[in-house]
Amino acid sequence: MINKIHLRPFLEYYLQGALFSDHGADFTKVIIGGGYINDYIQVYGIKVDETGSNVPPLHYEPVSRRMSSTSQPFLVSRPFIFYLYNSNNNLVLHFAIVTDPFY
Repeated sequence: MINKIHLRPFLEYYLQGALFSDHGADFTKVIIGGGYINDYIQVYGIKVDETGSNVPPLHYEPVSRRMSSTSQPFLVSRPFIFYLYNSNNNLVLHFAIVTDPFY
Protein backbone atom coordinates (compact mmCIF):
# COMPACT_ATOMS: atom_id res chain seq x y z
CA MET A 1 0.00 0.00 0.00
CA ILE A 2 1.42 3.35 -1.04
CA ASN A 3 -0.02 6.67 0.03
CA LYS A 4 0.78 10.01 -1.57
CA ILE A 5 -0.21 13.31 0.05
CA HIS A 6 -0.07 16.54 -1.93
CA LEU A 7 1.08 19.27 0.44
CA ARG A 8 0.71 22.17 -1.99
CA PRO A 9 -2.87 22.99 -0.87
CA PHE A 10 -1.70 22.92 2.75
CA LEU A 11 1.12 25.38 2.06
CA GLU A 12 -1.14 27.62 -0.02
CA TYR A 13 -3.69 27.64 2.82
CA TYR A 14 -0.95 28.84 5.18
CA LEU A 15 -0.05 31.68 2.79
CA GLN A 16 3.00 30.02 1.22
CA GLY A 17 1.51 30.01 -2.30
CA ALA A 18 4.27 32.24 -3.68
CA LEU A 19 6.58 29.20 -3.53
CA PHE A 20 4.62 27.76 -6.48
CA SER A 21 4.71 30.87 -8.65
CA ASP A 22 7.43 31.60 -11.20
CA HIS A 23 7.23 35.29 -10.29
CA GLY A 24 6.60 34.85 -6.55
CA ALA A 25 9.31 32.41 -5.50
CA ASP A 26 12.87 33.62 -5.11
CA PHE A 27 15.20 30.65 -4.83
CA THR A 28 18.20 32.41 -6.40
CA LYS A 29 20.25 31.81 -3.23
CA VAL A 30 19.25 28.13 -3.18
CA ILE A 31 19.09 27.06 -6.83
CA ILE A 32 21.34 28.25 -9.64
CA GLY A 33 19.18 30.42 -11.88
CA GLY A 34 16.32 30.59 -9.35
CA GLY A 35 13.19 28.56 -9.70
CA TYR A 36 9.95 27.65 -8.03
CA ILE A 37 8.21 24.54 -6.70
CA ASN A 38 5.82 22.74 -9.03
CA ASP A 39 4.34 20.45 -6.36
CA TYR A 40 5.25 19.26 -2.89
CA ILE A 41 4.29 15.72 -1.94
CA GLN A 42 4.92 13.18 0.78
CA VAL A 43 4.96 9.52 -0.27
CA TYR A 44 5.14 6.55 2.03
CA GLY A 45 4.40 2.88 1.69
CA ILE A 46 3.95 -0.32 3.62
CA LYS A 47 3.79 -3.89 2.38
CA VAL A 48 1.31 -6.16 4.17
CA ASP A 49 0.85 -9.86 3.40
CA GLU A 50 -0.31 -13.01 5.21
CA THR A 51 2.69 -12.94 7.55
CA GLY A 52 2.38 -9.27 8.47
CA SER A 53 4.16 -6.14 7.43
CA ASN A 54 7.79 -5.63 6.52
CA VAL A 55 8.10 -2.62 8.81
CA PRO A 56 10.27 -3.45 11.83
CA PRO A 57 8.58 -3.01 15.22
CA LEU A 58 9.17 0.25 17.00
CA HIS A 59 11.52 0.10 19.95
CA TYR A 60 11.04 2.78 22.53
CA GLU A 61 14.48 3.45 23.85
CA PRO A 62 15.51 6.53 25.77
CA VAL A 63 17.27 9.06 23.60
CA SER A 64 20.55 10.34 24.91
CA ARG A 65 22.14 13.34 23.33
CA ARG A 66 25.70 14.37 23.82
CA MET A 67 27.31 17.54 22.66
CA SER A 68 30.66 17.11 21.00
CA SER A 69 33.31 19.76 20.88
CA THR A 70 32.59 20.27 17.16
CA SER A 71 28.89 21.06 17.69
CA GLN A 72 27.76 24.60 17.21
CA PRO A 73 24.77 26.02 19.08
CA PHE A 74 21.77 26.65 16.86
CA LEU A 75 19.52 29.32 18.36
CA VAL A 76 16.32 30.23 16.53
CA SER A 77 13.88 32.97 17.46
CA ARG A 78 11.75 33.23 14.30
CA PRO A 79 10.41 31.05 11.45
CA PHE A 80 12.91 29.77 8.91
CA ILE A 81 13.33 27.52 5.86
CA PHE A 82 15.51 24.41 6.13
CA TYR A 83 16.69 22.60 3.00
CA LEU A 84 19.22 20.02 1.85
CA TYR A 85 20.60 20.72 -1.60
CA ASN A 86 22.69 18.53 -3.93
CA SER A 87 24.74 20.99 -5.96
CA ASN A 88 26.08 18.29 -8.32
CA ASN A 89 22.57 17.54 -9.59
CA ASN A 90 21.03 20.98 -8.90
CA LEU A 91 18.39 19.21 -6.81
CA VAL A 92 16.66 20.09 -3.55
CA LEU A 93 16.59 16.85 -1.54
CA HIS A 94 14.58 18.07 1.44
CA PHE A 95 12.68 21.29 2.04
CA ALA A 96 10.95 22.29 5.26
CA ILE A 97 9.33 25.45 6.55
CA VAL A 98 9.58 25.83 10.32
CA THR A 99 6.85 28.23 11.39
CA ASP A 100 7.15 27.78 15.17
CA PRO A 101 10.75 27.12 16.28
CA PHE A 102 9.66 26.92 19.93
CA TYR A 103 7.34 23.94 19.37
